[in-house]
Amino acid sequence: MKKIIFFILLFLSIVIFAYSESKSKTKIAFKEPEKTGKKSGKAASKSSENPMGRNFEIGLADLSLGVFNDYLLINDIFKETMVIDLDKIHDDMNVGFNLSVSPLFININIKDTMGLGISAKADATGNFALPGKMLSFKQAVEEKSEVNAAVFAETGINFFFTVNKLKIKLKPSMYYPVIYLKSDDISYTNNKDSLDISYDAKLFTAWDENHNITASPGFDLYAGFEFPLAKTLGLSKIPLLDFGVGVDLYGINLTGATLRNYSEYSGFIGKNNIDIFGVEDGQGGLGEDFFKTNDPVYGTEDRLITRPFRLQAWLDWRPLFGSKLITIYPMAGFSINPLYNEPFSKEYGIKGRLNLKDVFITELTIKQEDRLWQNNLNLILNLRFIELDLGVSLKSSAFIDSFSGSGFGANFGLKFGW
Repeated sequence: MKKIIFFILLFLSIVIFAYSESKSKTKIAFKEPEKTGKKSGKAASKSSENPMGRNFEIGLADLSLGVFNDYLLINDIFKETMVIDLDKIHDDMNVGFNLSVSPLFININIKDTMGLGISAKADATGNFALPGKMLSFKQAVEEKSEVNAAVFAETGINFFFTVNKLKIKLKPSMYYPVIYLKSDDISYTNNKDSLDISYDAKLFTAWDENHNITASPGFDLYAGFEFPLAKTLGLSKIPLLDFGVGVDLYGINLTGATLRNYSEYSGFIGKNNIDIFGVEDGQGGLGEDFFKTNDPVYGTEDRLITRPFRLQAWLDWRPLFGSKLITIYPMAGFSINPLYNEPFSKEYGIKGRLNLKDVFITELTIKQEDRLWQNNLNLILNLRFIELDLGVSLKSSAFIDSFSGSGFGANFGLKFGW
């Protein structure tokens, strides 16, 4: 049934594509021919979907990774002796990572009015949030921690087309959740009489104990829209008023995936009448009953898994009389990620782009995305037949800390085409 829905969606998209093409051909038949060498016609040959003007493009590597925390800086980690002052920990500590790998993607562009492509991708993300009271061993009652992680693999077909001046981008995807962990059943209690840290977590996997695949895939959709608003309203000829608008919607759920096998891990750390940093009665230790770990429990349970939904509205503003030399992209939106205990989060930021003849491009971005403040610097070297993308980033869940080096990331991309 899921496959039928997927192919019906794909068929309807192709029908819309064909209809839009027939309408555009009708308009071209009555359109006055442009003058040879007209600048606007030349500039129109490179769209935001295909800024390098390639007709065919293949990517053999597209990799990004990042790690972050809210306390330790990069220079603290590489010291010979690392000191952690628990008295300075007042707020919750978040530790996390992300990894994205796209080993292959292919895109075909036809005069930048239509395009078709296919891609494969794998994403991994994880987050470990500990309450500040737990880290500093302060008194508390059932302070909650949060541990989550997910690995997804996907393949998708992407295409775009134009209807009048509106560009429509679609990408239906089939995805498999490989690993999924969501646990808020970790609590910390510390009072004058006892210390208690208990945990219980279920790790869902796509395979059973015999390594047979038991998961069912899910299907979702990306949809994007771009419109040259200033040009349509006749404002682009006015200085500082050349801009377009757009909106991107990621992870529109069509049907969720299902994981069926899990392993459950539980345990207990604690004792009554205890001194946290040692035992005062001279026994010389905490005792074997201080740490208790239960044996893993394996079972089956249908767990519906969906990928995060994200909406992002943006504006591409060209302040230098429409020149591509400098483009500024303000953006705002939100995300709903069921992996977190509080799924909703706001997202916003701004990106500046310096384009030197489509050969050397520099991008600087400051944004809050997926609950992290990120400061990104990307460098693109485009020789038309080959393109090299390199980027670095600083990140943290707090804006000020995102400049201090408590988290960092890098990305690499390599494309070929003509």
